[in-house]
Amino acid sequence: MAKIKGSKAKRRLAIVKDAIAQLKAKCYITGNYGYVSLPKHDKARPNGQLQTFLNNTNESCGVCAKGGLFLSLVRKENEFKNNQGISHGTIMERMTADGLFERENLNLVEAYYENYRLITWQTATGWSVYCYCDDCGCTHVGFGLSEKEAIKLADYHNNKITNYAKKYPVKEGGERTDRLLAILENMVENDGIFIP
Repeated sequence: MAKIKGSKAKRRLAIVKDAIAQLKAKCYITGNYGYVSLPKHDKARPNGQLQTFLNNTNESCGVCAKGGLFLSLVRKENEFKNNQGISHGTIMERMTADGLFERENLNLVEAYYENYRLITWQTATGWSVYCYCDDCGCTHVGFGLSEKEAIKLADYHNNKITNYAKKYPVKEGGERTDRLLAILENMVENDGIFIP
């Protein structure tokens, strides 16, 4: 499958809508899987393209928010060799390579999905707002801000993140499909950008 033609907004929407469809069909499942967990057998990692496997399997892949979007990017347009590792760095590199998604917005998606608390930190270039994840370290959602702007941004999102966690609680096994669907539906309403 070739890269989707058209604007970045059109491409983002196709990817987000695909992730929604895969979650609803239970092709993607949420839980304690890390970023991406493919089925554990030889067919899941055949030689060739991951896209071919994803478009021809009826088995579920475990995902987080970024992982689900990444797999849908691969499904829709990205040639990704099966022998390449799927790490946080790989996911972020592929999803932001041509400015399709913004790094800070993807980090915000993950913060809402994982129920991370955002914190502020002063740097040499101003104040930053970020969360800390064991797998990927510091993930920024804003930087180069004044102290007042950073505190306001962190407080705003921390309140909304808490509300998302209450409205869409974690279920058995870490399952957060309802929360991820709410995030993705928001992205559909905003040209593929998460604006809580």
